[in-house]
Amino acid sequence: MKVRLISSAVAIVIALIVIAGIFTPVFPLFLSFLSVVAAWEIMKAVGVKSNLIIIPAEIFSAVIPVYAQVSRSLPFDIPEGAVLTLYVIMMLGFMLKTHKKTKFEQLAITLYASIFVPYAFSGLITIRDVFVTYESVYTKAEAIYLIFFALLCSFLTDSFAYFVGRKFGKHKMAPVISPKKSVEGAIGGLVLSVAFNVAVFAGVRYWAFGGKTAISFVFVIVMSVLLAAISMLGDLTASLLKRNYGIKDFGKIMPGHGGVMDRFDSLVFVVPVLAAGIKFINM
Repeated sequence: MKVRLISSAVAIVIALIVIAGIFTPVFPLFLSFLSVVAAWEIMKAVGVKSNLIIIPAEIFSAVIPVYAQVSRSLPFDIPEGAVLTLYVIMMLGFMLKTHKKTKFEQLAITLYASIFVPYAFSGLITIRDVFVTYESVYTKAEAIYLIFFALLCSFLTDSFAYFVGRKFGKHKMAPVISPKKSVEGAIGGLVLSVAFNVAVFAGVRYWAFGGKTAISFVFVIVMSVLLAAISMLGDLTASLLKRNYGIKDFGKIMPGHGGVMDRFDSLVFVVPVLAAGIKFINM
């Protein structure tokens, strides 16, 4: 317990530093760091051993959040689809080169780790920049709220589900994948997460936005329900991956808590969906 508390305290200090630099290069660099560590954890979990696979994957993971930050200011357009295609083809070539060490399944998971995970983290930059993308709609304050909204939907659902399931859980939700998760816990986590998010938004709307904001209660309620469900899906997906490869945690970067993917497994599902939801309502 002492180790967990110390680790949590350190994480809070780091989080405050990142929040203070949310509109500076500190933010994308932090996301780049998370992406690199997460990709490494996943590749290690599935047994990727070839540096010919690991090194390009780590570089690609690091570049995506940085590119998300600088893409608006570049004097030229980068054909993202073409770059992604070339990266996948290159990695397939490296797999053939190291076929004695690398299975196709490992490469497929490596591509997930080095493309989808950093792309998901980069979604926080997309959400942060809504006041630029939709300058006549959102303010900086609303952008910051939306980031916290993503974090709350990710972290609170799991916490509420744990406590409700521990108290009232009787029916296993996914006994093979995650034996401790219950249907009661999932329902409780969803309901309490939605209620908490609505309460937080009501307070923020009144105290921070003066009752005037482009973000509506309908948006918060609908997205809270959707993101709570998505959060549980992300958690179960990570649990299945760990169970398939016989590991308890992805890493040890946060003593007592596990690795980056152990803490952010839900967030990598929540963020892209929230970013898509924001884009949808502003079409």
